[in-house]
Amino acid sequence: MRPHRSVSLVQGELPVQGKERVLKDILHREANGLPLNRTAVLKDDPQLHAQILRLYGAWDDAMKAAGIDPERVRRHRRWSREAVIERIMQRDALGMPLNAATVQRTEATLSSAAARWFDSWADALDAAGIDPTLWPRRIPKWTPAQVVATIRKIHSEGGKLNHAAVGRKSLSRAAVSLFGCWDAALRAAGIDPGQIRVYRAPWTAESLVKEIRKKHEAGEPLNAKDVCPSQIRRPACRLFGSWDAALVAAGLDPNTIRRNRWHGRGV
Repeated sequence: MRPHRSVSLVQGELPVQGKERVLKDILHREANGLPLNRTAVLKDDPQLHAQILRLYGAWDDAMKAAGIDPERVRRHRRWSREAVIERIMQRDALGMPLNAATVQRTEATLSSAAARWFDSWADALDAAGIDPTLWPRRIPKWTPAQVVATIRKIHSEGGKLNHAAVGRKSLSRAAVSLFGCWDAALRAAGIDPGQIRVYRAPWTAESLVKEIRKKHEAGEPLNAKDVCPSQIRRPACRLFGSWDAALVAAGLDPNTIRRNRWHGRGV
């Protein structure tokens, strides 16, 4: 009987630890001004959504445990003009950036609500008592010479110049617009696109298995639909025959991966 009670005690401690992690994630969203209604959390973080319901049962109970008024959480989706102004002032008091691009990227609900209530983001800042000229829109007006010079600078500093590493930033968009494609911009800068594309060592079965395990340990979704084909899914299918086979090689159960995703959408 004693061993049985010992096992029960350990099992009883796990939900407490899980609740602590969930509360920490809830408070992190709150501190960053992210919405905490069920729809928003499900969209942004399905895993957190599932954990809240699994550990607390009721959404309101989880909010109360975090010291958050559930009524305020439910109202978060319906921004009023006053709420927009209040949140802008709060961001300013916390020293958070208030340029339109950053707010759109980090707090999209505030950005969209401001667009509904004000003619422009500058008007929303002005209504909050903040000088809009302190947060101007910084949109580089690229020229072909500037694109070439920037590419050469990144290359001379040892930076990555493959298109995936550069990402969909203003440099990438300008290069495609001005030169027709990223490779053409590289050639204009005197750089061989073929050498850039093999900048990263080709995937091997061993390196792919390590990457899949790393993503799993970090809690990243590993459903086929959630894994970008150009990153690891396509080479995994080439090396292992299918994405499920790659998951099995990494010691993961494909059915469990799919089932977890299904539960995340269904709760």
